Amino acid sequence: RGHHIMSGWGSVLSIICMGAGYPDPLNSLAYTILEGIVVKHNALCIENLADTVKALVAFGKNSLSLERSLGSISCMVSIAKSMADELKTRGSSGHHRSDSVVSNHTSDRGTGASSSSQWMQLLQGFAQLILDKRREIRTRALDGLFDTLRDHGGASFDGDTWHVVFAGVLMPLFDDIHFQLSADNQLDRQWIASVGAPTCLAALTALIRLCDVHWAAVSTLLSDVLKLIDTCTQHGAEQVARIGVEGLKQLLAMLGPKCTPEMWLTVAQAVRRMLAESMPQELQCKVDTASTELPFDSDRVVGQCVVQLLLIDAVRSLLRERAVEMPGEAVQLLLEAIQESQQFAADFNVDTTTRIHMKRLGFMADMRHLPGLLKQEREATTVGLETMFAAVQAKREDVELEQLTARLIAECTTIMAGFARKEQQVVSFAERRAKGEVKDSVESVELERDVAGMRPIVVNIVLKGLHALPAPVFRDYAGEVFPALIRLVASPAPVVRSGVQDILHKQITPMVVPEDEPDSV
Repeated sequence: RGHHIMSGWGSVLSIICMGAGYPDPLNSLAYTILEGIVVKHNALCIENLADTVKALVAFGKNSLSLERSLGSISCMVSIAKSMADELKTRGSSGHHRSDSVVSNHTSDRGTGASSSSQWMQLLQGFAQLILDKRREIRTRALDGLFDTLRDHGGASFDGDTWHVVFAGVLMPLFDDIHFQLSADNQLDRQWIASVGAPTCLAALTALIRLCDVHWAAVSTLLSDVLKLIDTCTQHGAEQVARIGVEGLKQLLAMLGPKCTPEMWLTVAQAVRRMLAESMPQELQCKVDTASTELPFDSDRVVGQCVVQLLLIDAVRSLLRERAVEMPGEAVQLLLEAIQESQQFAADFNVDTTTRIHMKRLGFMADMRHLPGLLKQEREATTVGLETMFAAVQAKREDVELEQLTARLIAECTTIMAGFARKEQQVVSFAERRAKGEVKDSVESVELERDVAGMRPIVVNIVLKGLHALPAPVFRDYAGEVFPALIRLVASPAPVVRSGVQDILHKQITPMVVPEDEPDSV
């Protein structure tokens, strides 16, 4: 007889909500009544949505019965479908519902703003249950939230509503997840590791998929999505930062064919910011040789080092797959970000004394070698060189090609000269060690590691890139390249000598041997 009650439903629902805090049989009876109201008087629930959601969330949070908690979420999903169906009906008929049950309330819901408010109440109800300690509830609530947005957002939301949903539901949801995973939170560590991180990843993945489905409507929120990902990548917990980078990769994979030049520029700016903000700046501090402890949080700095590598890898994939579609300004922003990361790592790697002190104080103590950013330096160098070679070979007109080519050649010659010098030092040290004149030291071991790590870059990137350069471009810079190439002729590594020989044959020989003379090289 619910239709006979024209007012007072708020009080009824509030009393039912109180029942969620009691044990059985009162708890079970209150839930049964609430479920019956949702099923039989759906319109009343929508008219009294705030009280209805409050009661459903209360039963959803109650650990007395998993079945009732799951049922509460199902009721919320049912209400969402009814709200969407009502909007479709009102849209097709051109007027509001006219049944007697809600006729006294249509003035409260006759505008888009009030509909938006109702959707917010329901969505926030889902969000409150996503951090429940029970896996089944977390999963069902997360699915309920994003399924509702996916299935009904397109027809029910306008642009303003999407902005409100992001600001009032999704951003706060991720803030809550991040707090649960923060070092300051005193919740159970095991719960944080087993529940928080997977929930964060599932939520971020669901958000990216939502953007994919409704991209036309939410594309203006790209900056907000990137900001959310940025917040993840800068989180103090490494597991959350990793999830942020994974979310970035998913977003970039989704965006590929949909991005406008302006969007690519927004992405490039955001990625550059992520790389800059995650740079382990504390490694630049001076370590007192008399100190007994590190002047920074080792776990946090190691996490930042990991994020740098992950971001560099994400940029590498992006540039390899989408550089042709991106405007030159975006490519240059990413290139500058990568080179800043490479330079930071190189500056740290040459400071062997500081690295020795940090090792003594326990930084990266589980490593067999000195702590260093050798991989970061090598990976960033590789991405930078590949990007510049690709732009030069493609003769991109939307970049400062002459300036970029000059920078590329300068970097190649610097790498070749430095590699040749270090390689010779390794050979010289090996000869002296064989004679018993010297013994292995930390410095000599690091030098050998450096040479071994740089050799693939010299062979596979620098030499092959120079070999593939258009002849006119190589000819313009032969005066800078040739001296560095000659230094590599005496390399003890056959693969290096072979790469140099290929360049001399293809690029240098035509410059010194007239075309009408036979090739004698």
